[in-house]
Amino acid sequence: ETVALLIAPIAPFYADQLYLDLTSVTKGSDATSVHLADFPVADDTLIDKQLEENMKVAQTITSMVLALRRKVNIKVRQPLTSIMIPVVDEKQRKAVEAVSDLIRSEVNVKEIKIADNSEGMLVKRVKPDFKKLGPKHGKDMKQVAAAIQQMTQTQIAELERNSSIMLDINGTLKPVDLSDVEIISEDIP
Repeated sequence: ETVALLIAPIAPFYADQLYLDLTSVTKGSDATSVHLADFPVADDTLIDKQLEENMKVAQTITSMVLALRRKVNIKVRQPLTSIMIPVVDEKQRKAVEAVSDLIRSEVNVKEIKIADNSEGMLVKRVKPDFKKLGPKHGKDMKQVAAAIQQMTQTQIAELERNSSIMLDINGTLKPVDLSDVEIISEDIP
């Protein structure tokens, strides 16, 4: 019935016939035209935000894996033994685990390994965004940028987790937000 309501402005006669065919079963002779029907009201209690977030994670990972396959010229029909997916925190781990079956079938891989950098496998670099750091830190921008480039893997992980970190610049703590930098993961062999 909803489909008939959606296509009514584009194909009015077809939508009306479709709607009458569908509603005559339940309403009998009381069935009226689709053009006189009220648009259905959405039931917000049926919206599952967690499922939507998990599906967004699945779409992102699937797109990245397919892009990597294209980059190294391995077709999707050729199964891979495993893929490694880095996660920042427990919430992200649970989201990946919830949709792992979907990811495996979509990208044709047998096993998903989740890497949380506890083994030190992931090496990340931080690149400062000077357009954002300049107005924020003024004359101290060069020292802040240098401190950003010298951040340790632990500090980078803390920045990703908390979306912000305080850096010591000549005895003064300066805030650096996740939006002030670009975090780049180096390729794993």
